[in-house]
Amino acid sequence: MLADLQAAGVPSSAIDRADHGCSSAFASPSSIEQGVVKFKGDGVTTATIDNDLQDVQNITRTSQSQGFHPQWTIPDEGTVATTGNPSFSPDPNNFNNALAITPFNTAPTTCPGSRSPRPTSSATRS
Repeated sequence: MLADLQAAGVPSSAIDRADHGCSSAFASPSSIEQGVVKFKGDGVTTATIDNDLQDVQNITRTSQSQGFHPQWTIPDEGTVATTGNPSFSPDPNNFNNALAITPFNTAPTTCPGSRSPRPTSSATRS
């Protein structure tokens, strides 16, 4: 993800990270809280979650309780389906207006507020 951000023109000096380790279970509440406090203190305005899908709920709940309200931008590595599950759903007040970027068309007719774009085409005449 870091290489992708840099390729898109985001300098490494503008990237802040919180590493919650490589456990196979949920990140510890203290690790999540430390990350949220760090991001809030560093003035982070846009945040994403990478490799911590099962922690979306805990990260957004902790962010909400700490008064940290970033613009969430989420790459779809299963995040859209995971956050739709009540067991892993994010805090709705903290995750409101989140942006998910996905190459997939996930349940466009059943998700509130979602819609499929109409197919378009263009042609030029000579």
